[in-house]
Amino acid sequence: MRSVCRVNDAPHTLPPPELRAPEFRNLKSAQFTRIETPLSPLGLVDKTQLLKAVNETLIAEYKWPSTLDDDHHLQWPSNQYPNISNTRVNPHSFRNNVGNRCDLPRNFHNWLHAVTQPPTLPSEEVMYYSNEAQIAIDTLHRCVQNAKMLVRKPNMKSGRLNDRLTELFYEYHEALAMLEGIPIEFHPIDVDDFRPKGIEDILNIQGQLGRLATSSTVAVATRIIRQPRAQTTIAA
Repeated sequence: MRSVCRVNDAPHTLPPPELRAPEFRNLKSAQFTRIETPLSPLGLVDKTQLLKAVNETLIAEYKWPSTLDDDHHLQWPSNQYPNISNTRVNPHSFRNNVGNRCDLPRNFHNWLHAVTQPPTLPSEEVMYYSNEAQIAIDTLHRCVQNAKMLVRKPNMKSGRLNDRLTELFYEYHEALAMLEGIPIEFHPIDVDDFRPKGIEDILNIQGQLGRLATSSTVAVATRIIRQPRAQTTIAA
C-alpha cells in the first residue's frame, strides 16, 4: 500500500475518480445510485448523518480543503421552498433557518449534490413549528446579547440601564413562553435550563443560544469531514 495525502483545492471540481469509493467512481453509470438523504424522526435533514455519509464516499487518502466558504441549504432544491408571505408557513423562511444550513467547502457542497437525493419535503406542520422555534431562539439570543452589551456600555445612567434590562428580562420570558407553547419535540434547548430568575441569570447565559441563533455548523462540519474514513486506501 502507498500512502497519499491528496487535497482537492479546486473549489468547483469534484473529487477525482481514483480517490472515490468504488461505487462512486462513475456517476453516469447505470448502476450508480444516489444516497438517500437521512432524516430525523420529524422529517428534517439529519445534518450529522448526512455529512458522515457523504464523507464516506471518498477513500482514506482524500482530504477536503480547510476553508469552509460555502453555505449549503440542507433542504433543497430551492424551487420546492417558495417565498410566500402572509401565510401560516413561509417555506422560504423555513429553508433559510440557521438549523437548516451548513457551512462547507465548495467542492464538498458540489459533491453532496452529486451523490445524494434531495430530501423529502417536510410537512407544513413541521415547517411551521421549526420556524416558530427559530424565532423564539433568535429572540432569546438577542435579549441576552443586548443585556450584556448594555452593562458594558460606559456612562449609561443606572436608572435607564435598569429600565432597559427589565424590558429585556420580560421580552426574554415572552420568547421562552413562546417556545414552551411549541411541541417539545421541536425544542432545540431544554427550556428549564434557560429559565432566569433575574437579570443576573440572563447575563450569565453562555454560548448555546448563540450557536443555535447563528451559524452553528462550522465546528460540526469540520469535525466530521476530518474524521478517518473506513474506505480502503489506494493499492500499490
